[in-house]
Amino acid sequence: MDESICVFCAEETKDRCDHCHIAVCKPIHFKLHRGKTQCWPFRMRNGPLGRILIATRDIKPLETVLMDRCETFIPKLETELVCLECWKPTNKRCKDCGLPLCCKPVQHKMECQAISKSGKVTEQELIEKKEILPAVGVYRMLGLKNKKTNDVNSLSSHYFKLVLNLMDNLDWIERTRDFSKFTAASEFLNSRNLLGGESPHIVHKVLGILKSNAVNAADYNARACYPLFSLMNHSCRNNVRYIESRTIEDSQERVMEVVSKVAIKRGEEINVRYSDNFLIPMNERKKFMWEAWNFNCSCPMCIDSKENETFLSAIKCQKCKAGYLLPEQENLVYEGEQKELPVIFVWRCANCEYSMSEEKVEAVIKKVSSAYQKVQGNDLKKLESFLKVCKNILHVNHALTLRVRRALLGLYLEGAQVLDPSNNTDRSKEVIKFTEDYLEVLEKIDPGFTKVRSKLLYQSVKIKLIMILQGMKNGNGSNIIEDLTSCVNNLEEAMAGMTGDNEYLHENEPLKTRVEILADNPNLGEGYTMLLNIIKKLPLPR
Repeated sequence: MDESICVFCAEETKDRCDHCHIAVCKPIHFKLHRGKTQCWPFRMRNGPLGRILIATRDIKPLETVLMDRCETFIPKLETELVCLECWKPTNKRCKDCGLPLCCKPVQHKMECQAISKSGKVTEQELIEKKEILPAVGVYRMLGLKNKKTNDVNSLSSHYFKLVLNLMDNLDWIERTRDFSKFTAASEFLNSRNLLGGESPHIVHKVLGILKSNAVNAADYNARACYPLFSLMNHSCRNNVRYIESRTIEDSQERVMEVVSKVAIKRGEEINVRYSDNFLIPMNERKKFMWEAWNFNCSCPMCIDSKENETFLSAIKCQKCKAGYLLPEQENLVYEGEQKELPVIFVWRCANCEYSMSEEKVEAVIKKVSSAYQKVQGNDLKKLESFLKVCKNILHVNHALTLRVRRALLGLYLEGAQVLDPSNNTDRSKEVIKFTEDYLEVLEKIDPGFTKVRSKLLYQSVKIKLIMILQGMKNGNGSNIIEDLTSCVNNLEEAMAGMTGDNEYLHENEPLKTRVEILADNPNLGEGYTMLLNIIKKLPLPR
């Protein structure tokens, strides 16, 4: 790693950060590099597919990797009518311009005056012209850009420059149905003389940048573009996650906190998963990435037919009955314009070499999936029976089978169908084993401090604690300290993972102290508080 290269550009410099001694060439770059109390542990670098973020030092799990900011939200291309301040669906309208508004106008003042001058937007227009709200979002963004870029040394100015330098992918978007919406938004602004001398192409560019880089915000009613976060590449097995955006004090600026899920070594790429859903077979994942972001995913999970030994896409071979068919992919070479995913899949049995086309495999999955949709989500017996059917057709860790297992876990751990652990020890052990098996696979697919893993740990530890206390009551407490330590570890990890905050981790404290800290935590439910208050009275190591 070249220590003389600025962390935010490719220029050589002798200037260093006074805190971490990383090369930073300009005052504005130092502002981006340094948070309120810490230096962000990454540098930009040009990769094969554009700029990427690289760790400048070893990063521990749940460390804050960066705090990014967004000046404003933008309405989605297709959305119901939402308030242009709070982004919640509303039937109320601004009395001056006719746009959706249910709150006191703050940022809305920017477009309200201009649109009012060109004629109040009618209810009919709002219903028929879905491009109006995205167009207003572009107008607001350009207005903020012009307002805040006058001061070249301001952080806001540099953030807008970073946003407008992101990839817009217009050469690809022009071939999709979304481009007609871009054009309609541009025509709306142009017809009302709201472009202020800007070329209509700037509307296409801004919407292209948002489509390619923005994340869902405000309960999926809007999009938000965080320019530093947008430089992260995708990986289906990512090493960071982001915490939902927060408003800075009373301003309209939003902040996104990016935290590490796992330990990241110095020099490793920092990556995020673009999709919320990780239980998807390989061919479906790659198609989704291609259609949503126009790239053929080549992350470690997508180039390994066993998908990190999870067999997430494997189906049972119906010929030899002993092996599993795994996805093999072959890259295609197109002449001229490339419109489809440049990969074809064939599923092949490692035991007998029998193969099936992607079309036939998808037909099998569709049949199983259709049958699953008919099973009532709260019917434990039917779900358990259906899981047995899945195992006869799919691998036990196939994405669809894992979804069935997750549904069962919901009933085992949350519903009334979980039997009282104090009276049904064997059944409780089965539930714990079922949970641990699922978590073991989950760690290979979506590792580290994730919300899903944390929620399952939170739910299962309560059963374990009741079993420990019941075992003591029955005279079976030989491993109590070891078992309690494991439960405390898991409960701390669960709280840390659900919040993204490593302050919940106290592994260096004595066990009794850790139990006392948890017992006093107001965020734990009443059931946990009761159990922990009993446990902290035990003669635990201090």
